[in-house]
Amino acid sequence: MLAASDGALWIGTFRDGVLRWKDGKQEWFTMREGLFRNWIPSLMEDRSGRVWIGTRHGGVHVWDNGKISTLRGTPGDDGAPINHLLEDRKGTVWVATGGDGLLSWDNGVFRREGLQEGLPEDWVASLHEDSLGRLWIGLGGSGLALREEGRFRVWTRDQGLLSNSIQQIQSDHLGYLWIGTDNGLQRLSIAELLETSDAGRTAVAGESFSRRDGLPTPQFTGGHGNLSLKGNDGALWFSLAAGAVRVIPDFSRREDQSTQLRIESASSGSREFWSFEAPGANRPHNNIVFPPGTRTVRLRFTATALRAPEKLHFQHRLSGIDHDWQDTSIERVASYSSLPPGDYGFEVIANSRESKWRSEPATISFRIQPFFWQTIVFRFLLVVMGLGLLTAAVRWWSLRRIRFKMQLLTQEQRVEKERSRIARDLHDDLGASLTEINFLGTLAADSLVPGGARDRIEGVVERARRMAKSLDEIVWTVNPANDTLASTANYLCSRTQESLEMMNMRCWLDVSEDLLEIPLDSELRHHLLMVVNEAVHNVMKHSGAGKVRLSIENEDATLVVRVEDDGHGFDPKDVPPGRNGLANLRRRMDAVGGKCEIQSAAGKGTCVRFDLPLRSHGTTRSG
Repeated sequence: MLAASDGALWIGTFRDGVLRWKDGKQEWFTMREGLFRNWIPSLMEDRSGRVWIGTRHGGVHVWDNGKISTLRGTPGDDGAPINHLLEDRKGTVWVATGGDGLLSWDNGVFRREGLQEGLPEDWVASLHEDSLGRLWIGLGGSGLALREEGRFRVWTRDQGLLSNSIQQIQSDHLGYLWIGTDNGLQRLSIAELLETSDAGRTAVAGESFSRRDGLPTPQFTGGHGNLSLKGNDGALWFSLAAGAVRVIPDFSRREDQSTQLRIESASSGSREFWSFEAPGANRPHNNIVFPPGTRTVRLRFTATALRAPEKLHFQHRLSGIDHDWQDTSIERVASYSSLPPGDYGFEVIANSRESKWRSEPATISFRIQPFFWQTIVFRFLLVVMGLGLLTAAVRWWSLRRIRFKMQLLTQEQRVEKERSRIARDLHDDLGASLTEINFLGTLAADSLVPGGARDRIEGVVERARRMAKSLDEIVWTVNPANDTLASTANYLCSRTQESLEMMNMRCWLDVSEDLLEIPLDSELRHHLLMVVNEAVHNVMKHSGAGKVRLSIENEDATLVVRVEDDGHGFDPKDVPPGRNGLANLRRRMDAVGGKCEIQSAAGKGTCVRFDLPLRSHGTTRSG
């Protein structure tokens, strides 16, 4: 229905078009008079007195001085239904459609605003302009929208609305927006709505009304525009399927001042340890003591509210356990199980779902006593005992390691003594025998004339000399007194010099004065002696050199020994495959983790370098 300014009453019908009733006379307008359809869901009178008619299937018509005309650029026949028509204070007519979004008629042209401009859906159910000229839009299933400067802000259930289906919208003189939905009536602060959208907050605090507040049904009428209005007295009227509702905005639903929030009792299982009703116990900060072994603590609380107590909502938290406020069950009981011994503080707050949370919570403190083995004293004693046991275990283990090391040292001393005995016996017994053979053989050979017998005896004498030399090397290797780098260097020099003197070759010895004072085991000394002997033997046999140089030095933790000559040299690539001398040098060095390098060229002499890593800890320099 539409009460026009000229005193006429306009009535839109379901299938018979629109009726104009004035001064007892009826005037019908149907499809015969140019309407698209006879189903009329929306009517509006603009400031010039013209009546706008919206049809169910998209046609928009204007009645002016008894004539109906169709607007140019109308959505057309079989289009989306025209749910609502509204003229704003600037003279722009807004058309809410059920599928074509929001239309505006300005300067004789329809303009559409929909999904591309930020409107979440094209089904617009209702429109409303507040006192500041803001256009509010109720959507069929996507919440509430506000149009500002060609863009839209949107609020939904996620931001605190009762429903996403907004059928009716009105604003009061107190700065509140009232929305009728399919789930009841809700009052929203316009300032908070704008702040929520601008600041990106997640929810708005609104006040809702339902059957508990006197509504005959929470279902507000929709599909026929914004079926609500504001009376001259400031009261708001809303239509329902079961009647109409009149709202007086000045009536303030303040929280009942008599509401009192309190904690009623504290119990464990079936035993109650504290009650608010007990004599002298109604002091909330009393320290309640639970005995050791308490498995469950139950805290019961409530709030007195004479009006709509079923709307009360509680949240609680326990210090040290809950990091944030926890929603409470319908029974208004907070239950905690398997709490460790200690002191706790419990808080509870309440609201009526629409109002703000109470700033002052109800509090209570309690303590769960520990068993003896859960006390600090027991734990301290346990730590002391543990440290004592650990100290004893470490001492036992240290003594055991010391004994083991002493056994190793004793065994090493025994081995060294045995090596010394073997070296001494070899030198004194076998060495003396070889010397005696050499002496007797020489005497025998001198008494014979040159010839076969003398030659054979001289061969035996030579063999005895070589055996004596080999025995000397073995004795030097076995004797633990020679297990040093300095002793090794001295022996290498003496043997090299002795061998070269037999060939009348000059020998240069270059031994670094900065050798490391580290032990060398018999295996390392044996291999090192063998490779140096082999290198000197090759010089004597193949080089044709007149001078040989032996150098011994250490580079960081590596012993470097060089055997150099000024002979005619050779090309290592020309060495026949069957010759094993050079290969033996490399294999011996590989066996002890070292390496052998040979540098030689025709006419430029030869240099054989041996690098031996010195695997030792805590080395020192010799002076």
